[in-house]
Amino acid sequence: MWGIFVHKCNFQCFKTKSCVYNMCVLLGGVTSMDDFLAKFFPTVLKKKQVVESSGYGSSMSGNNAYCQYNNQNLQLFTSSLYLAALVATFFASTVTRRYGRRATLLVAGLFFDAGVILNATAQNLLMLILGRIALGCGVGFANQVIHILFVENQSQACSP
Repeated sequence: MWGIFVHKCNFQCFKTKSCVYNMCVLLGGVTSMDDFLAKFFPTVLKKKQVVESSGYGSSMSGNNAYCQYNNQNLQLFTSSLYLAALVATFFASTVTRRYGRRATLLVAGLFFDAGVILNATAQNLLMLILGRIALGCGVGFANQVIHILFVENQSQACSP
């Protein structure tokens, strides 16, 4: 009984780890840190500091520093994961059809690993965006097969 529970938890974690990490940590926390902005987006940091010093970026005014300007690099950083996931899904369907679900999950894990390594060791914006693209490919490949695996495991756990 506990083995089935642990097995299901592992699948759920595999599917959601990159999406939750992306939404909560990267886009919410890391992109608002001054050290991160100074290294990868110095113009964003300068504009953020101007907005905050003028009082328009405070929580009392209801304004957000990121809505005060248009920075294409920051938008590319944010959207590169989602665009890569969209494109990778089409390639993942071919891999799934030819090699099976296990191979597709293995490829997804390799993309996740490459993306984490690139993002952790990023020295410039290009490395950071390439890491996000690799993570997006991992999301695209994982989303291709993870729902099928959930259904298969659920039916096995519920059968007598």
